[in-house]
Amino acid sequence: MKIIYTFFMFALSTYAKGQNVDTSRQFSPCGRTVVYAVDDMNLKSLVGENLAKPDINPFFYGGIDQLKKYFIDHPVTDGRAKDIVFRVHIGFIVNCDGMAGSFQLLHKSSKSLLENLSLEVLTIVKDMPQKWQSATADNKPVDSYQILSFTVVGGELDKVSYR
Repeated sequence: MKIIYTFFMFALSTYAKGQNVDTSRQFSPCGRTVVYAVDDMNLKSLVGENLAKPDINPFFYGGIDQLKKYFIDHPVTDGRAKDIVFRVHIGFIVNCDGMAGSFQLLHKSSKSLLENLSLEVLTIVKDMPQKWQSATADNKPVDSYQILSFTVVGGELDKVSYR
C-alpha cells in the first residue's frame, strides 16, 4: 500500500506542477493517505477509480448559496472572459478538520486563453473561505477529495456546484 501511495503522490505532484497547486496555506491531510472521494467522473480521472465514497460528502457550511455568494463577489477579472462561456472543474481535498487544499485543475485546455482563464478561477478558488465540513465514514471525520464545477458565463462564477 505504501508503494501505491508513494507512486500516487509522486504522480499527483508531477501532474500538479504545471497546474498552479496551492502552496500558500499550510495544508495537509489528517491521515497518511486519502482513501475517500466524492463520486464524480472528472475527479476519478485524477484520483483513480478505487477510492471509496464517504458516507457523507464534504460540504460547505451555509450550503451552495453561501458558496455562490463568495464566487459572485469574486468574478474573473480578465476582460477576455466577458465574451465566452467555458467550464472549469477543480479537484481538492477537504481534510478531517474541514480545511480545503491541494487544489488542482482537472482538465488541461489546448487553448492558451482558456488555460489562463481556468488558472484565474483556480486562484479565486484557493482564496475561498475555509468553511467546509469534512466527509464522514463510520461516523468519523475523514479526508476526502471534493470537486467544484463552474460554468463561467461572461466572467461570472455564480454557476457553481459540488457533490
